[in-house]
This record gives sequence, structure tokens and C-alpha cells, in this order.
Amino acid sequence: MSKVTDFQRWFPSYSRVNAHLIGDKLTTPSYRILCIPGAGSTDQIFVQAKAPGAKNVENTLLKYAEENNIEILAMVLPGRAQRSGEEHYKSIIDVINDFYPVFEEHFVNSLDSSSEIVPWILISHSMGGLIAFELLKRLKYQYIMLNFTGSNVKTTNESIYSVMCDRNIFPQIVVIMSTVSPDTPKQELPWNESKNMNTEEFKEECRRWGINNEVFRKGIWEEFEPLLRSDFHLFDSYNLLEVDTQNYSSNEAIYSLMYPLGVRKVQLWSATEDKRATKSAMYGWIKLVACHNGDISEHEIQAGHNFLHNLKTRNIFMDYLCSAIDVLVLEKEYY
Repeated sequence: MSKVTDFQRWFPSYSRVNAHLIGDKLTTPSYRILCIPGAGSTDQIFVQAKAPGAKNVENTLLKYAEENNIEILAMVLPGRAQRSGEEHYKSIIDVINDFYPVFEEHFVNSLDSSSEIVPWILISHSMGGLIAFELLKRLKYQYIMLNFTGSNVKTTNESIYSVMCDRNIFPQIVVIMSTVSPDTPKQELPWNESKNMNTEEFKEECRRWGINNEVFRKGIWEEFEPLLRSDFHLFDSYNLLEVDTQNYSSNEAIYSLMYPLGVRKVQLWSATEDKRATKSAMYGWIKLVACHNGDISEHEIQAGHNFLHNLKTRNIFMDYLCSAIDVLVLEKEYY
């Protein structure tokens, strides 16, 4: 039996969802889509082909990817699904430290070369938005360190992110769904830290996040509680200033080039029934992620926080995403 690679651990559904690209039909994709799920979730919120009881409802994104030669890479964190035997991470930065080498090798090759990079799109939901944010920061930091660390090199943030976008080092679109802006002060976060909650208090906190009632059934809750507590700790313990102080801001010259990250197209998705990651709670993302004069689109869907778990609202989102990719293709061909 062959050893499971790091790539296969992070993307266990890869072979199934990208069958149109591998085997005898091996080909370079037109786009790559990296999907990062939220707390308690797996890759299946993005790549589940058909849900139980809805056999005639297709996954819009999978169908579109097959028809348009697109590669889908849906992340699975340790402690769940195929990775249930692996230890949970203690922080968002621990996730990035392990995942970044796998990501860089597959998505952007060598950052200091001029090799062609397949354009890509980054999709994230809830806690996954923080992982996506820190991934982009690490990517930009690595690029700056490789290309602009000489004492005589003078550059601007705008020139850096322009090159990163032009070379497809940065994603063509960043989608952030139901994630409170990471610069929100701790005392203003619209949820309660769960570390010291007893079981019943923690269940109530989970309900406020819209977690499916089936999870609380006896025999199921016992399996999910450790996973949810671990994932909640990841976003409870996240502090933007602390992360930057420990990892980036010691070099003032480089850190001054970090924000805004400089993505050209950003989609912010919130849900009308979500009382926590509201539309207004997501405004801060714009100044952190988007380039100056960037294309920002805000969407409020008629649903709760976990709208990707609902087939109807999931496909509303996926239909819009597919249309946005169509626009990218047209821009690439005609402009």
C-alpha cells in the first residue's frame, strides 16, 4: 500500500472531483479553486456530489469545473473525516505552517522564478476565512522576502501586489463567507469564548452559530464535541496583532508593505439570519485584503450562518461564482 502524501492528506477528495483532469486525460487546468471550510466542516460542503434525499440536485460547482477544465482543491483539516486520527491544531498559524509548503508547491511553484502559474481562486467560509487570510499573508511575505530584501531595493506595496496579481501569484478572486473581519477588537467580537464553557453552555454556543440540531443527538454529539471545541479554539484564540508581532512586524520595512494585501476582486458573503458574522461585521475585510480601487462585491443571502450546508443556498452561491469565473475568462480572452 502506497504511503499517503501530504498533498493527499490535505486534499483527500482530489482524485474523485478532478477525474476530468487526471489519468489518460491528464491536462493543465484552466483555473484552480482552493476551498477552505469552516469550523466542524470538511471538504464535503464544497464537493459533495449529491446530498441524501436530494438525488436530482447536482453540485453546480463540480459540473462547471468538469465542463471548463477547472481543478478543485477542497481542504480537510486534521481531526475529522479521513484525518480523524490526526491531532488537532492549536492555532491558525500552526495550520499555515503545515499547509503552506504543500500549497506553494502546487499553486505557485517557485516564487522567485518567472514560471507560468495557473490562475486560481480562493474560497473560504467562517473560520476558513481566517485561514485564507493568513495563507495570503504568508504568500505575500515569502514573495517580498525573496524579491525585495536587498538594502538598495526600493518598492511600493502597489507595485508588489500588482506583480503578484499579474503573475497569478495572488488569486484572481478571493471569496470570504460569514467571517468577522480579523481586525475586530477582542472586546467587540460577537461571540463568547468557549474555553471555559461546560457541555451545556458549549452546546448553546454552537446553536448560536447555527450548527445542525442533528449534531446534538446522543451518540453524535460525543463524536463532534472534541472537534468543535478544537475548531472554536482556533478562532477564539486568533489575534491579528499578536500574529503579526510574532511573525511579521519585526522587520518594519517589509511589514510596511503587507497591507492591504492587494487582491483585485473580493466577494464578501453574509447571511440575513446570521446574527454574528453580519454584513457590517465584515466591512473591515476590504481595507485588509483588497487593492486600491479593487472590485469589491457584497452579497447577503437569505439563510443562516452555515448556508453552504443547504443545497438551495449553496447552489445560489455556486451559480454566482461560476458566473464570476465566466467573466474572468472573457476578460482574459478579450482584454
